[in-house]
Amino acid sequence: GMRLTGVRVLGLKFSAELQEQADREQKLAAGLRAELAEKTQRRELRSLELENERKKIEEEAELERKRAEARAQLEEEAHGMKRAEAQRRIELERVSFEAQLRAKEQDDARLLSFLRALNAEGVDMTAFMCSPAGRFAAAPALGAHAQRDSPEQREAECEQLKGKGKGAAI
Repeated sequence: GMRLTGVRVLGLKFSAELQEQADREQKLAAGLRAELAEKTQRRELRSLELENERKKIEEEAELERKRAEARAQLEEEAHGMKRAEAQRRIELERVSFEAQLRAKEQDDARLLSFLRALNAEGVDMTAFMCSPAGRFAAAPALGAHAQRDSPEQREAECEQLKGKGKGAAI
């Protein structure tokens, strides 16, 4: 008999049908690998697009939050400035009013001193105050009261005072 101690293949040749089937399977496998790679690449690309979209939305939200904070801070600063301006205006009006009040008090004190001096000299105060010079001297102290009555009303009032006697001391 014959005894084989080893086989060595020097080449392998498929039949035409088998070769076509192997070629088809290789093409199909290569096509499937390419399709899988393309789908994987598209999936990764879509994932990157979604990640970029998410980051963009987050950045826009952060930007809008910062804008809102800046607007709120500006509004708060503007409100503070308006409040400070109002307080300055009130303080200025108070100082102005106090200055006017002091000036009026000084004018009144001068008029009172003048009238007391006249009285001390023995001037008939009723007659003086009913005279044009007396009304002129007292007009700043009397303000609108001195001008509200008509000249006839003032004359009638002076006549009543004269009828009661000499004016009272100041």
